[in-house]
Amino acid sequence: MLALAEQHSYALGFRWNPSKCVVLNHPSPLSSTACGYTLSLYGVPLTQADEVTYLGLPFGKKGLIASSLVSSLSPGVAKVIGILSLIGVSCAGFSLLLCSRIYSTFVCPKFEYGLAISFLKAQDHKALEQLQDWCLCLLVGGHPT
Repeated sequence: MLALAEQHSYALGFRWNPSKCVVLNHPSPLSSTACGYTLSLYGVPLTQADEVTYLGLPFGKKGLIASSLVSSLSPGVAKVIGILSLIGVSCAGFSLLLCSRIYSTFVCPKFEYGLAISFLKAQDHKALEQLQDWCLCLLVGGHPT
């Protein structure tokens, strides 16, 4: 498959960057399923990993890691809320309607990124809801209880 990727790149006049490529779940040389060779592209051995972040989403052996997804979304959401708070977005400075539109425009996409393709457990839903409650309390001046 990698040889086909090399041929394809040569035919179209471009080159993949092997340092940016990662082999996910490749058997280790010590395991019973070891294939006896290393995967390489253009003669450069590819990095092997058990978990990879691609486009900001954590992937593992069985696909998207939903539990890591929630924790990886939190810093981005907190950053956006921090910026909005710094510029005075709250019910004290803006109308409730404007705050809700700012929330749906800038904060909701941060929450929703990757959720459509993930299967969240109940604890993940609870953590996501707590983060969302915190954000709404900051924007509309609510109480966390």
